[in-house]
Amino acid sequence: MTKRSLSVLILIALAAGAWSCSSTPSSEPESNPMGIPAETQAFDRTYQYRSEVGDGVIEGTLELHFEPATISTAPMRITGSWELASRGTVGEVGPQLGTGALEGELRDGRSVWLNLNPGWADNNVTLVGTIAPQVGDLTGTWQYSSFVGPVSAGSFAAQPL
Repeated sequence: MTKRSLSVLILIALAAGAWSCSSTPSSEPESNPMGIPAETQAFDRTYQYRSEVGDGVIEGTLELHFEPATISTAPMRITGSWELASRGTVGEVGPQLGTGALEGELRDGRSVWLNLNPGWADNNVTLVGTIAPQVGDLTGTWQYSSFVGPVSAGSFAAQPL
């Protein structure tokens, strides 16, 4: 084998090795259940909220801001605000009527926990739910608790606007 042939073979081997090590990006970016690409996971979402309680209904909006976690195993942080009003007789539902700030978490891309009264030690309303894949509907239960424990609870449904 001549020096020239050996040089060509070495160049071909190096080129093949470099080509095999290159990665090709996926044509489909990974996304969370709401269809938001993983690369842009800081996002805002507005929900129309509804809960039938007693002989009435609680309706309004939830403004949610999802922030990516700084540690990959940590839940995504949720902050935002809520504005809810009642129609009819809803009974003892706690401080979920009016307006306020909220805080919470998104775990495993689907499980949501929201506190409608962050910073309060008593008189809390929490929402625990699941986000439906692709459509983004949020459904679950709410609970009003005081120092003595749960006072009342119900189910809710919230659709993205």
